[in-house]
Amino acid sequence: MRGESSRISSEMSIHSLQDECGWLVFAENTSRLSTMSVMIDASQSFNLLASRRCMETVDAVPPRHAQLLQVFSFCSNQGSSLRMQTQCQSLLGGGEMHSPPLECAMHSAVPASY
Repeated sequence: MRGESSRISSEMSIHSLQDECGWLVFAENTSRLSTMSVMIDASQSFNLLASRRCMETVDAVPPRHAQLLQVFSFCSNQGSSLRMQTQCQSLLGGGEMHSPPLECAMHSAVPASY
């Protein structure tokens, strides 16, 4: 198992974990006040299935919350690659936003304990 973390803003981190089945992509908003919009574009990836049925997602992660954004699973034994771009920005007014809409509770934002 292998993991990586990257800080994409002063208040938002993206964590990924890879094992023999695929990748988990997780966002963490450490801000006390700002809801953060996180965009993932994995459309240039190869031979992966996305848990949210779309390789491009946008989510609003509330202050002091974390969210499992995507689970990417390997399609076959023929090799695969994850190419992912992320963007983040503070949202005025907050509120929930998910594109595509969340179909599974495992992708819902949860309070982080700091």
